[in-house]
Amino acid sequence: GSFPIQEVVMHDVNKLDGVNNISSIQSIPHDILYVLNKGVNFNIHKQPRYDLLTNELLSLRNQVYKNISMFDIKTARILFDAYKPTLISDLVTLRTSNPHSKLLSKINKTIKFMTSNNLIIGPADKNLGLTIMDSSWYQNQLQLLLSDRSCYSPNPEYSAPAMLVELKRLSKNSKQVFKNDSLIQLVNDIEEKVYQRRPHYKIPVMYLLPKIHKSPIGVRPIVPSFPWITHTISEFVDRNLRDILSDFTHDLPDTPTLIRALEQYTFDPYYDYYVCAYDVINMYGNIAIDEAIDTIN
Repeated sequence: GSFPIQEVVMHDVNKLDGVNNISSIQSIPHDILYVLNKGVNFNIHKQPRYDLLTNELLSLRNQVYKNISMFDIKTARILFDAYKPTLISDLVTLRTSNPHSKLLSKINKTIKFMTSNNLIIGPADKNLGLTIMDSSWYQNQLQLLLSDRSCYSPNPEYSAPAMLVELKRLSKNSKQVFKNDSLIQLVNDIEEKVYQRRPHYKIPVMYLLPKIHKSPIGVRPIVPSFPWITHTISEFVDRNLRDILSDFTHDLPDTPTLIRALEQYTFDPYYDYYVCAYDVINMYGNIAIDEAIDTIN
């Protein structure tokens, strides 16, 4: 359906003891700031959040996979999955000695303050710290995004089984294209993993990161898809595209690579040099998928 777009007044970013405040409430009590200054990863809930722990473990696992050889990934997955229950068990044991017990009164006060003032808290984009936002502003930004039918569309006939059938067809076609025993075996492993995870699929939940470094303040939508059907095949695509990118010298995977390149470059003292950067608005959303596939091929 359609979403009502509200006019919401946005205030400038107010830095309060390390916490960003872009809400309409300009006076935040000291006790609240004390709790929020514990940082983005501080668990403000009264009990351990094992669901968040599982998500972090999945994220860590994916980072490990990206830094190992393609054909060691199965061994790494077995080791990681074997370690996860032990870690969770250890945390359950520590539940009785909650290190945050002395902060419970302040945590309760923080939750009550946020609820009564219709505020929410979350991390800012670019790791710029915890941010206090008006709930109405956050919801309005979400509605603006979902109302853009060029990027998002409702799917009342969503069908996970139909997607699994399509993935099966894609994997069959890819095995006919590769003509490589190692790659075919990898696709078989992916296909097996996809069907093993069938009972554990969850529709991804979108959340927003405020871009407090932009004027006016915008948001970055995040849709973590590791519990979704397409995650395993995405790992495969990512791993193969990384091999292709290594052939292009103009591709910079991270800032340290740029720093090392600049350190090795000989600059002519008779010239002035300027470091410039540009940004593409909605880069991923503006990439035509069919053209991208043709280019990769």
